[in-house]
Amino acid sequence: HEEVCRILTKEQLNPKYSIMIPFMAGILYGNIENEKDSSGSGLLYFWKQLQSLPLQMIPIHQIMLHIRCLDACKADTESKFLSRQLKNNHKTLIGSFKEWLKAWAAPDKVTHLRRKRIVDRPLDKIMRMYLPNLQYVLVHPDIHSYVTDYFKDCKCRISETQKNGNRFDGNKRALIKHIFNVLPYLCVSTETSRMLVECLRYEFIDIICKESHGMISMKLKEDQLNESLEEMVANLNKEKLTSNMKRSLIDHI
Repeated sequence: HEEVCRILTKEQLNPKYSIMIPFMAGILYGNIENEKDSSGSGLLYFWKQLQSLPLQMIPIHQIMLHIRCLDACKADTESKFLSRQLKNNHKTLIGSFKEWLKAWAAPDKVTHLRRKRIVDRPLDKIMRMYLPNLQYVLVHPDIHSYVTDYFKDCKCRISETQKNGNRFDGNKRALIKHIFNVLPYLCVSTETSRMLVECLRYEFIDIICKESHGMISMKLKEDQLNESLEEMVANLNKEKLTSNMKRSLIDHI
């Protein structure tokens, strides 16, 4: 008991325990789900200890640890077997993660000064490292709703650029590149997979984002990749894909 408490409070950012701590959360959640701990006291104690450490100046490492633990708890905010306290805690974590996800996905819209200072390298590195391993958080209704809205906004931005004759300054060029570096990590459902393929249809995209096409293919899950390949092959037959997109598709196959 004392050793667990020490790990959760003093060693939570030690890479040695980066897998163990979310694993502990999953076990404690499973105990509630399987009625071994119907009160949820074990998971409540876990969260109390883990969240007792004040956030650091660059808090994204701690926040992502909390989110990985939440993912181990299936990002559950609604099940009847969870106490109100656990549900509220999980909802708070979802809300916090959503704000950091927004800061990463749309840095041009960041107004929070603290997030703005770390939105570049630390946040980008952490998001790229851990998002592919989140099974439940990204499909939580609150997060998935934001993700689909983000895809729609990206599509509108890209469409607007196309209508303006593909004219873009350095800032807009960098933003389009950033969008196509982010989208693969948010492609978490059939709906977002379809929207990603729709974004790829714009002919000018390969001019500034050609390096992202291969990454997009690599990041898609198997079922999403199959759907995307079907769309792309159909477009190949219609000669709508540009040469760079064709090469990246062929290389992946």
